[in-house]
Amino acid sequence: MRRILFVLIALALAVGAIALLIMRDAGTAHLGWGSWQIETTMAGLLGVTLVTVVLLAAVLWLVNWLVRVPVMLRMRRQRKLEAREWDDLEHVLRQWVAADWDASEKLCKRHTAAPETRWVWLMASAFAAHQQGLSARAEDALKQAEKSFPQNAASVRLMQAQWFMQAQRADLALPIVQRLAAQDPRHPALLRLLTEAERQQGDWDGVLQQLPMLTKLRALPEDTLLALEEDAVEGRLGQLAAQGVPAIEAFWRDIRKSLRGRERLVAAKAVALATCGEHDQASELLLTALKERPSAVLAAALVRMNPTQTRTALDAVELLIERNKGAANADLSLFAAHMAWRQDMWGKARAHADTVLQLPANEHAYAEAHILLSQLDEREGQSDKALAHVRAAFDALDKLPEMTPGAVAQREVAPSI
Repeated sequence: MRRILFVLIALALAVGAIALLIMRDAGTAHLGWGSWQIETTMAGLLGVTLVTVVLLAAVLWLVNWLVRVPVMLRMRRQRKLEAREWDDLEHVLRQWVAADWDASEKLCKRHTAAPETRWVWLMASAFAAHQQGLSARAEDALKQAEKSFPQNAASVRLMQAQWFMQAQRADLALPIVQRLAAQDPRHPALLRLLTEAERQQGDWDGVLQQLPMLTKLRALPEDTLLALEEDAVEGRLGQLAAQGVPAIEAFWRDIRKSLRGRERLVAAKAVALATCGEHDQASELLLTALKERPSAVLAAALVRMNPTQTRTALDAVELLIERNKGAANADLSLFAAHMAWRQDMWGKARAHADTVLQLPANEHAYAEAHILLSQLDEREGQSDKALAHVRAAFDALDKLPEMTPGAVAQREVAPSI
């Protein structure tokens, strides 16, 4: 501002000085060009010069404007197109909220030829087609996006992997996510997707390997990470059952010490040991843990055990029942009933089975208790009562939801009556 003011003052002084000079002496100026001769005053010369400069500036401005007109028109058209794209984008988002996928796809296709935003519209079109179940159109849009923008191929692959995960095809998503994670091993979203794919595929070793980085990047909440770690440990214990007790014990020693006290994981280790045929070791593990603290999870796992030292197991579980009378557990009573049956202790077997029916329990426990009582009644010649218990067992089983293959496998280690 000061500089402009200084220039204006200087110009005013210069004009004033020239005006004073002209007023004192107008002067004479002679201009000649060939046979042309012009004689004028200095004021006239200055006026002609000023008019010439103004005309020259006007001509230059006009030429510059004419040169810029096409660019200005193109920019104006571009701004209109951008405004239209923003409006259409708002409409697309509203259509997504309303689940109007067909109209959304048509609106996206209108802009797939846009040079700068084509990738966004192609991806949006692919998403809308996918939501309609039109896999061919969705794949075609993704191929166009990848071909037109090879630098964004990773994003296209990531979307494909997410679609495979939604379709419960983790087997197809896992190789894609593994390649992407190898390129960017610290990307939180990729790590989450990779971990979920490995979890669905039962690759528990892979899940355990991802956990340190997930924790470091805080890619998941702490409680989610802990639950995921427990899932991975439990799943890995189930897999190691096929390799024998040494593999289970070695893995158990390698996990964090705080996890070894988790009731769910102690139960998982016991089930793995029982699957290996080590029912006595599994029962001892569960009974030791139950002595430290009553647990419905541990008691439910104990029911699936089939120890050879039935008398020892019966004494231990009866001691637990006696110590925890205020918090009776149907699973412990059912296990005691099984052990008493195998010891030919019919009175105890009946007493514990009757206790199961008097306590809150799942329908499967009720069914097993009724079957045991039916066998006891049949042994005593009371066929009518035995038949009534069998019918009650079937009624209880009818109330059960359909068992998954994993649940069926867990029941395979349960003791036979």
